[in-house]
Amino acid sequence: MGKKRISVLGSEEETSLKAKKSVKLEQKKLREGKSAKAPGLAGGQRVVDTTAESLAEFEEIQKRSAAAGVPQETENKSKKAVKIRSSAYKAAKSKVDVTKTYPVSDARHQPHPL
Repeated sequence: MGKKRISVLGSEEETSLKAKKSVKLEQKKLREGKSAKAPGLAGGQRVVDTTAESLAEFEEIQKRSAAAGVPQETENKSKKAVKIRSSAYKAAKSKVDVTKTYPVSDARHQPHPL
C-alpha cells in the first residue's frame, strides 16, 4: 500500500498540486504521438515521429513523377509454389461435400496403423 496524504479541501497546497498535474497532463498530451522512448537510447533521448512529413514528401515525389510521365514501380510479389497432394488425400477430399454439415456421430475413429 502507498502512503496516505491528508489535505484540506480548498487549501493552497491542493490548488498548486492540481495546477502542476494539469501542466504535466498537457505536456504528456503534446509529447504523445510525436516522440517515443526507444531501447538503447540514453535517459532523455527520444525518437521523433516524422511519418506525416515523410508521407507528404512521398506524395510530392509521386506527383512529380506522374507529371513527368515516369511509370510507377509495382511491387513484385513472389508466386506461391503449387502444393502437390497425394492420391489418398485427393480421394478423401473428393468424398467430402463442403456445403454439407456433418454430425459428430458420423465421424469414425480410425486407429493409427502402427
